[in-house]
Amino acid sequence: MRASLRVAGFLSVFLLGLSLSAAAGTPTLKTIHVDRDMSDWAEVITNPIQYTVDGASASNCSLSTDRDCPVQSNGRDLVGFCWTYNSEKVYLYVKRVGSDNNAEVFFFAMDVGQNKRMDSTDYVLVVSWQGNTGSTSIDLYQYVPANPSEGDALVDASGYSDGYRLPGAIGNLVWSDNTLKGGSVAGDEMETYVPWSALGISAGTPIYFHVASSNNTKINTAQDNLGGPGGGLGAFAYYGATLS
Repeated sequence: MRASLRVAGFLSVFLLGLSLSAAAGTPTLKTIHVDRDMSDWAEVITNPIQYTVDGASASNCSLSTDRDCPVQSNGRDLVGFCWTYNSEKVYLYVKRVGSDNNAEVFFFAMDVGQNKRMDSTDYVLVVSWQGNTGSTSIDLYQYVPANPSEGDALVDASGYSDGYRLPGAIGNLVWSDNTLKGGSVAGDEMETYVPWSALGISAGTPIYFHVASSNNTKINTAQDNLGGPGGGLGAFAYYGATLS
């Protein structure tokens, strides 16, 4: 797929506190085949505005850059996250420290309202990943904020997603796809997707995000968290684009 770009303002939050109108760079857009083969991501991962590095946990947390350290399991210890999209779907990629035979749960919170808060009109994509088989159960839920009147902040008071748990919960099921295997053969990488139509927004609409991992479906007990490059607020998509 070829993307003809006119970047009026793209947010890939290299610096904390940038707004969606800030120009930061040009994303790499691709159609990803969710099939356990991660070679589709090679070009996207090399784009620094799309790839977030999350420092691995360590036995001595003073030696780790991960603000969530210690993380209890290699299967939940995030190493990196990447995104891309086409005119139909948003594609998401996660790398972790190591495989796990247990099913681990990964959350992708999406602020489609663009107010940097998770409200009842926003969504959480929940992926249950079985490391030894590569099976990925994909479910999109409405978000239930802990603060219904104002919504829940996507970052902590210092502006970090890394080390910060969203305080809310998942609500009603909106969409699901339990037919795919998105986990790599080695068990340390996973790819998934969500249709733009399920999110109720047009393709290319900017979305703020928060990624987390756990061993259960309670997002407010997540064990590892990340956002955009630099550990702060993350977002994908850009303004002024024509997909063709």
